[in-house]
Amino acid sequence: MGIQTSVSYNPSAAIEGQVDGSGSPEARSYAAGVDITNGRLVVTGAADGRCRLPTAAGDITGGTALGISRYRATSMVNWPAGQTVPYPQGVTVPVVRRGPVWVKVEEAVAPGDAVFVRHASGAGGTALGAFRKSADTATAAQLPGAVYLDTAAANGRARVDLNRP
Repeated sequence: MGIQTSVSYNPSAAIEGQVDGSGSPEARSYAAGVDITNGRLVVTGAADGRCRLPTAAGDITGGTALGISRYRATSMVNWPAGQTVPYPQGVTVPVVRRGPVWVKVEEAVAPGDAVFVRHASGAGGTALGAFRKSADTATAAQLPGAVYLDTAAANGRARVDLNRP
């Protein structure tokens, strides 16, 4: 076991996929159809019912979005050799369906900004299911009923409030 030799005086505001502690988020679990990182939008898979990352604008706008993959510290403890994501294909993914959750943003955002989610690689980023505030030349689509709650710089962290009326 290693020994901690340093302490950050500038920790991140939060971890991607971390639930905001101010309420009771609605969450469900799904089997991963692909490797999934915490803090990404996941959508309904094909007939097998597994969740996956969005690969088309309709995955985000067409009602198949399930929510944001949740950070769970226990999923990252004692990773098997070669595992590079918190939720490899086939494991259970906790997904926040309603309420505020922290995400990493590709570009600066402000409270009330619309939430866009990446479904294809573009000039602003390549991670499917990642968050931003613009369409990035049609490689991201707006997530209905979601807004940012915080100000964050590009590559910073902000809370997304899901499924607002």
